[in-house]
Amino acid sequence: MKIEYVPELDAYRVGELITTDREFAEKFLRMAEELAKAGQMALDIPEPKSRQVFAECVRRK
Repeated sequence: MKIEYVPELDAYRVGELITTDREFAEKFLRMAEELAKAGQMALDIPEPKSRQVFAECVRRK
């Protein structure tokens, strides 16, 4: 995602957000990047061992 200036509206666009305040657009972009990073970190957490064992038992049956 990036900040785009829209001259027709005299505003800035960040994804779906449109605002006239550049500072707010920059803060919004930083928050979106932090959320994306946190989401990726959550995906990197391995499954609990009990779930792995259960999945192996199901495959064997």
